[in-house]
Amino acid sequence: MGTIAAVALSAASTVFGGIAQANAARQQAAIQRQEAEHAARQQEFNAQRARVEADDIADKARDEEKRMRDQAAQVKGAQRAAIGASGFDVGSGSAMDLLRETEIIEDEDAYTIRFNAKRAQGARIAEAQNSEWGAKASRVAGENKARATSNAGKAALWGSLLSAGSLVASKWDYMFGKSGK
Repeated sequence: MGTIAAVALSAASTVFGGIAQANAARQQAAIQRQEAEHAARQQEFNAQRARVEADDIADKARDEEKRMRDQAAQVKGAQRAAIGASGFDVGSGSAMDLLRETEIIEDEDAYTIRFNAKRAQGARIAEAQNSEWGAKASRVAGENKARATSNAGKAALWGSLLSAGSLVASKWDYMFGKSGK
């Protein structure tokens, strides 16, 4: 009867070891899912921040263009006043060329402000998209890792059950007095 108890104890400890491995794997999988979710939320926050920054860039560019156009209007006003005070006709000749040149420079400056703002906005929007894609990838990778860990735990449990069954089967004839001879 001592041999039966030893076999039963050995089989039970093998099964309990498999159960412990499966539980540990399940807990580890849950931690992996939590870590992936945390990483995804951080990336989503970064995406949201980048989109807010892109909107801020557009607002600042509009303000900058308005200030520049206000300054250009003051310059053109001063030019008209100076031309008028000197006795030239503001609407003709070199006076008109000067005012047109000032307007061309004003339009070029406005274009530069808008172009630089669009370029900076594009960088922030690309950053936001990368962060959003990273969030999705984090969730998928976390779930895949968790499934692999969980499956490894299940495999360990099944392996322990098979080992215990094999141990009992190999001692069956000996334990119960059946001899193949």
